[in-house]
This record gives sequence, C-alpha cells and structure tokens, in this order.
Amino acid sequence: MAMHNLKLGVDVVGADNLLRVVKARDLPAMDVTGSLDPYVEAKIGNYKGVTKHMEKQQNLIWNVVFAFSREQMQASVLEVVVKDKDLVKDDFVGIVRFDLSEVSVRVPPDSPPTPEWYRLQDKKGEKIKSELMLAVWIGTQADEAFPDAWHSDAASAIDSSAAASALIRVSRTMRLHLRVCLDGGYHVLDESTHYSSDLRPTAKQLWKPSIGVLELANLVS
Repeated sequence: MAMHNLKLGVDVVGADNLLRVVKARDLPAMDVTGSLDPYVEAKIGNYKGVTKHMEKQQNLIWNVVFAFSREQMQASVLEVVVKDKDLVKDDFVGIVRFDLSEVSVRVPPDSPPTPEWYRLQDKKGEKIKSELMLAVWIGTQADEAFPDAWHSDAASAIDSSAAASALIRVSRTMRLHLRVCLDGGYHVLDESTHYSSDLRPTAKQLWKPSIGVLELANLVS
C-alpha cells in the first residue's frame, strides 16, 4: 500500500507525533439503506485514539487533534482509518498511512502545517473517491494544538473510544480534571435503617436523583 512521505524532520527531545483530523468528504454508503456512521481511528503501534462517530454522514467535520508521545512509540507508521460504526462489527471504509520517519518538525514560532486532502485506500491499496483532510507533524508541548489534544501518555495501549473521548486535557503544567457525580443511596425495607444498599433498579426511571457534582482539579508543575 502507498505511504505518504512528508518533509524529513530532525529528532526533538520530548516531542510528539501530532495528527489533526479535520473532516471527510465523499465517504461511501456502506449499509443496504445507503447510510454511514463514520469515525476515525488513529493508530501508531499499540496506541490508538478514536474520534466520536457521526450518524448517517458522508461529509462531516471532526476537527480533533491526537498527540502520540514519540518516547513511547515502537512503530514507524501512522495509520488513519475510517470505519463505519455497526452493532455487530464495525466495517472498514478506507485508510491513509504516513511514514513517521519523514514527518516534518514544527516548533513555535512555526505554525502547524496547513491540513491537506488525502485520498483513502481500500484493503487492496487502491485509492477510492473518499478523502480525509489531515495534518501531520512533530511538535512539542509549546504547540498551540497540544493543550486540547488527545494524548497517548494519558491512556493505555489499544485505547477504547470511551477513554479517547474522556476529559483528559494535558497542558504545559500537566492538568488533570476529574468530574464525579454523587448518586443518592436508598433504603431496602428488609435492611437495617443505617444501611444503604449499593443495588439499584435496572430502569433508570426508578433511580434516585443525583445529590450533586464534585469537581477536582490537580495541577503539577
């Protein structure tokens, strides 16, 4: 399969491989109904970040950034895969590959590269009509795109889409923001009055309302 080789960059200590997924166009209809629920999976070796899926969209915008720590990477290829969300098994739509050894370095005051359109390839390596607008570069924590990016060092290998969309935002001071919802316990008749059962009804309509929300922020300089 073809691989995109960008401008060769030098090694930068503490740098990340940064990928901005902007949007897609002309994605194919996958289901018999002609619909498509696409999402993008960005993967380097055992680390994977996933965008949220969009229902019944063939031209759509994500505009999200993934940051993969170069110190953790054991692979030299970035794979950007478009998949169709399905109930049983997600379908492969197309892929774009980048050779990370030849990705350009952008360090402030340089701006991140301008996103470009890339044709997707099918499983046979043949280009199809569908395209992704992407930008790939090597940056540092000083990069303007870094604070809002999904970070591989804040997630486990082979991440899930739920973890990838979790609120883990890392800035230059390494900020962790935790949001906890407190649910009210309830008393079961055959239990003592001081005991609050940890069981709850299956139906959400029978759940007790939340007591409140506790938010914690931790700054490590």
